Amino acid sequence: MNEERDPELQALFVDAQQDLQDEAFVARVMASTSKLKLRVFAGAIATAVIALVFAWLFSVPVIDLATIITQSLATQIIAIGDSSAAWLLAPVNNLATLIVVIFKGVRMGLNKARNASYVH
Repeated sequence: MNEERDPELQALFVDAQQDLQDEAFVARVMASTSKLKLRVFAGAIATAVIALVFAWLFSVPVIDLATIITQSLATQIIAIGDSSAAWLLAPVNNLATLIVVIFKGVRMGLNKARNASYVH
């Protein structure tokens, strides 16, 4: 390896060696960081307030809609009465189960059609 130093490269290193003003730099960074932190905090508070207002305004209609959907999906397909068979068939004797079975069947059919090989 060559022990001689390049004078141009040495001059660049000499030019780059300068004393930095540490306290002023730290003060500027801390000031900009605190401003950013205050903006983020204010934005989070504003977002939380807006979310709470929307939740308060839409809570009753959403709960009513969820209640209507739940009651309609729990509708019996075949009226059996209050016998023990009704208790046994309750998980599968409703509209929600029928919708799930139809959805699964359609999905299985589409998957089989997509994965089918038509090449002999």
